[in-house]
Amino acid sequence: MMVIGVAVTALCLAAAGSRSASGITPPDAAATAAPDPFGDSSPFHADPAARVLAYVPTDDALGALGREHPPSFPIPEDLLWSSMLGTHYGWELWLARSRSGFPCVGLVRAGEPLRARCVLPARYDDGSLVVTIPFDLVPASERPPGMQPTESLGFEWMTDSSVYIVVGQAGPATTP
Repeated sequence: MMVIGVAVTALCLAAAGSRSASGITPPDAAATAAPDPFGDSSPFHADPAARVLAYVPTDDALGALGREHPPSFPIPEDLLWSSMLGTHYGWELWLARSRSGFPCVGLVRAGEPLRARCVLPARYDDGSLVVTIPFDLVPASERPPGMQPTESLGFEWMTDSSVYIVVGQAGPATTP
């Protein structure tokens, strides 16, 4: 019994000594900041106050040309498929892929021109595939609580098969 007590005490002292010797205490899991979900080319990447409002999974919603009538995405070729993923903050969210593989995000709202972006397939995972909507184009009844007039909504299609809906200070978008 005494051997077990000595072993437990030695382990506790070794653990305490390693923390004090290095001066680093492992962070509490609850205090660890979440990783930045935006790629380097995302217009929200430089805004530390940008916040994710919603996560829209795309599983089982993509891969077939929908029966809906998709918007005219800004690419000079036919679509391989398109899919509408619901209405969010007053805008219909569309995803599409062209025959040669260009991924596209489009936002449609009655009375407004299409807001869309298509990027080279190689740029899909760097945060380039974002469409932003400025404060004044988000219907007042649909605006997220706390959204400021200087902020925009962003719809960023991520490589993890989801769309993040973000609010924050959108910097300039990178061109494809």
